[in-house]
Amino acid sequence: MYLPRTINAIASGIFLPLYVFPGDPGVCSSWTGVIDAIAEHPALPFYIVVNPDTGPGATGSQPSSSYQGCVPLLKASNVKLLGYVDTAEAGRASSAVEADISTYADWESAYSVDGIFFDDVSGASSDLSTYETWTAFAKESFGGGDGFVNALYLRTGLRHLIVSSYFGIADFIVTLENAFDDFSTSDITISTAEPASQQVVILNSGPSSVSASTVSELVGDDQLAAIYITSSADYTSVDSDFGDLATAVENDG
Repeated sequence: MYLPRTINAIASGIFLPLYVFPGDPGVCSSWTGVIDAIAEHPALPFYIVVNPDTGPGATGSQPSSSYQGCVPLLKASNVKLLGYVDTAEAGRASSAVEADISTYADWESAYSVDGIFFDDVSGASSDLSTYETWTAFAKESFGGGDGFVNALYLRTGLRHLIVSSYFGIADFIVTLENAFDDFSTSDITISTAEPASQQVVILNSGPSSVSASTVSELVGDDQLAAIYITSSADYTSVDSDFGDLATAVENDG
């Protein structure tokens, strides 16, 4: 782990899969609501996943001019930027996964990311060693050493398959991703081996306005590391009331 162990004292934040093309550089119209929310909530942690092309794009490449111009506008002391890497439930070739990690690590500093978001993680005990190898490679690629803040994230939407050992190799795990109407707080398991301070919940296909009661349950009661609630089913748009979600999370955190 490269986030300090004092992470347990950090306020709950927002985990945003920003799978939206930003728009023209310098304008970044699709990201304006996110950029504004970051500025308006400087004490609220934001964990933002960027995904230029279901990953970084061609091996060894820099991102498009739009990403080069817009990613810097997301950077702030309360933001961790993560590069999206698909793992195909451990079925993807290690060379391909590591090539994506290396490509992100080599992005220029003005639009660099802080860590990796591993998607489609199997969560199975038989695959743990594979993910240990990939997370170790990511740590090394992003500098290594306890003095660095290199956040690593695993995600699986298959909550019942997660092996607790995965919490030892990730700073955060998206332990639950579900449609808003199908969600119940009873779906969340919190224990010493699976602490709330490492858990993220993402709810999609939600109401058009922020559900204050759901935010209160997840942040105020369960004290999860981060949440995201959106009306989008596939994260290809950002709700117009994203700032209201940020306010609700900050008030309950």
